[in-house]
Amino acid sequence: MGSDPGNRETALRAGFGFQNISDSDLISRFGVEAAPVLVIFNSNGELRYAGGYYNHPATIRPLDEQIHGQLEAGKVTAALPVFGCAVSLRLQRSLDPLRRTFSQ
Repeated sequence: MGSDPGNRETALRAGFGFQNISDSDLISRFGVEAAPVLVIFNSNGELRYAGGYYNHPATIRPLDEQIHGQLEAGKVTAALPVFGCAVSLRLQRSLDPLRRTFSQ
């Protein structure tokens, strides 16, 4: 989600693929209902990591490069929780005690 051209350019220069997808695609393709989330595939297109990239809420030091380095070294990396925003309408409603109306 989001569309910062700088992120795309930086990723491509570093040899990574980069794809923006909609919130509905996050849910249907990956089962992701919260953001931000880090998803890493290997060169064969196999999912290697899907999860958060902070080890606690409101932190300023992302662990995305550390996670990628561990995967590159062949280590199994447990997914971190996703600290952020509810993306799906279902998750938004489950988190909202006042049951306000949300739009997609």
